[in-house]
Amino acid sequence: MKTLFQYIFSIFSLLILFSCSNDFLNEEPEFPAYTETGIYISPEWGTNDYPIHFSSVKNEKFTIENEPQWLNLTTGTGQFNNGVAYINCSASKNSDFSKVGIYSALMTLNIENKGKQSVQVGYINEGNPVFESENSLKLGYNTGFQAFFPIKNSGEGLLVWEITAYPEWKIENCPEWITFSEENGLLYPSYSD
Repeated sequence: MKTLFQYIFSIFSLLILFSCSNDFLNEEPEFPAYTETGIYISPEWGTNDYPIHFSSVKNEKFTIENEPQWLNLTTGTGQFNNGVAYINCSASKNSDFSKVGIYSALMTLNIENKGKQSVQVGYINEGNPVFESENSLKLGYNTGFQAFFPIKNSGEGLLVWEITAYPEWKIENCPEWITFSEENGLLYPSYSD
């Protein structure tokens, strides 16, 4: 009886082994199921245009089929232009997100000729951040003479920051070796950048 069971098990195992295909190992998806960027939004920011990027999309139209309840869309349709589309939206206050932090959700787009794709949407509860900075730049001699403008969040919240303007000399007479590595960011309480 034991030998019969071993024969049956061996035949069944070989049957399963040879009936499986490994073609999926060589297949590459035609289209990524994610964007290169997501939308991060706070109820405090009001209605704005938020860009989303898909490098595999050129100029296709899309429809938003599913979004978080707290996300208020101006329209449910749009069009990509060279892989970039803008979603005009705002966020409603959500009592479930009362603690300081970023709460993630997904929004589903149905993109013409591409199918359904997900976009990460982050609800930001900033809390009470406090921006601190020095009045002058610091020059780092051991880092290739890079200039630093340190900022700090000394408050109890998330500090979302962005450079909105540069001095005239930066735009017109800026040598190639001067670079600006960060143009925006997010600082947690008691962190520096």
